[in-house]
Amino acid sequence: MFLEATVTNPYFWYSFWVTLTLIVIILVYAKQRSDFYRYTWMSAGWMADFYNEMEYARDHAGAAIEKYNQHIEKCNRAIEAELDASWKQQSHEEAEEWKQKYLTLCKLIDEKTSENKKLADINVENQWVIADMSLRLENLDQKLKGKPVILADKPLSINESNKLLVNRINALEMENRNYQSQIKRLTGGR
Repeated sequence: MFLEATVTNPYFWYSFWVTLTLIVIILVYAKQRSDFYRYTWMSAGWMADFYNEMEYARDHAGAAIEKYNQHIEKCNRAIEAELDASWKQQSHEEAEEWKQKYLTLCKLIDEKTSENKKLADINVENQWVIADMSLRLENLDQKLKGKPVILADKPLSINESNKLLVNRINALEMENRNYQSQIKRLTGGR
């Protein structure tokens, strides 16, 4: 009886297919609806990006237009100055002034460079003198080992001769420091 009421009854199959069709239609509609919302959100994102880019372009368009206008204004002034040849007189005077400043600075640099070179040469010479005096002092100390030193026909003891040599070395070192400080002062502490 159940089978006759279900499988063999044509209304059962009609209801079954209609129900199945409605379920499929509802699923398709739900899918389209969810796709619609997804596409709507994507479109809203694209529109927001487009709007932001347009705002950015508007904001920077004014600055770009102003820069372009300034450039064109400079070009127009240059063309006008070239047409009436007023720029030649002005720039010639300025060029001469700058040329004089340049030559003055070059001369000053040459003077300072030559002065620095002289001081460096004097410094090197003083260092050689100090080195020579140190070697002489060592040689003298080794040679004499207890013998008196004769300077200007006057015999001196070793202590006196050592004092003379040490004083001379100290004086030369002081002179060397003075030259080095002059060099640093002239070169600006380099």
